[in-house]
Amino acid sequence: METRTYRKGSRVGHVMQIISECEEALLKGLDGELKEVFKQFSAARTEMDYLSGTDKFIYGYRLGVMMTAEVFMTSDDMIHDGDDDF
Repeated sequence: METRTYRKGSRVGHVMQIISECEEALLKGLDGELKEVFKQFSAARTEMDYLSGTDKFIYGYRLGVMMTAEVFMTSDDMIHDGDDDF
């Protein structure tokens, strides 16, 4: 995973603070086996978010490449307005 920093007071920073505070409160209220289950859940959720973000990036990148390729494949039609007389 890649570490990122965010501007102080940003919305991302605010949401991350809420998540951190909630996680701390939950861990204080849980004991033993439930604490381990929560840690596993949290780790799995983090990994799923990472995998989902990567998948969305790849999908968007491929879509952009396909759109660019389509422009180049049909550019003659756009330049000549599809007129075969030239």
